[in-house]
Amino acid sequence: MRIGIFDSGIGGLTVLAAARQAMPGHELVYLGDTARIPYGTRSPLTVVRYSLAVASHLVQHERVEALVVACNTASTHALPALQAACQALDIPVFGVVEPGVEAALEAHTGGAVAVLGTAGTVGGVRTSGRPGRTGAHAGGARRPLPALRAAGGGGAGCTATCPGRWPRPTWASSATAPPP
Repeated sequence: MRIGIFDSGIGGLTVLAAARQAMPGHELVYLGDTARIPYGTRSPLTVVRYSLAVASHLVQHERVEALVVACNTASTHALPALQAACQALDIPVFGVVEPGVEAALEAHTGGAVAVLGTAGTVGGVRTSGRPGRTGAHAGGARRPLPALRAAGGGGAGCTATCPGRWPRPTWASSATAPPP
């Protein structure tokens, strides 16, 4: 199967590496939309427009049979539009944010989970209606980190290159906060 993976920049290369390891028999095509990086500062409608254009290119010119939206902001804002556009072509579309949030909620059953990202990403984070969870916060906190934008638009790899630029963590409740 030929799978297209896209991000607004190079952060999605971590998704490409994981996919390559998990699915060695599949042909993977990566597109980093570095001409319009970062998506995290764009309006939701602009993110949808950019994402549909990238998906169209991958489907029409690269002939992908499945699509992975490795861009966190595009996953939060454009996933429904991408899935609707690709449904008629029988091309599945997968995002990366909601599965990550769900995995964190599953692993940390005792309370809050913080979602960190660009303002565009955390503004659109939602969960899939897990029992006992409500709304986008799902018992946790969402925190935009402007340093992600300054570091190149994506969160992947930024902790290695910009560790001194992150603010002190803000926790959703004192019960879940680590000692100072």
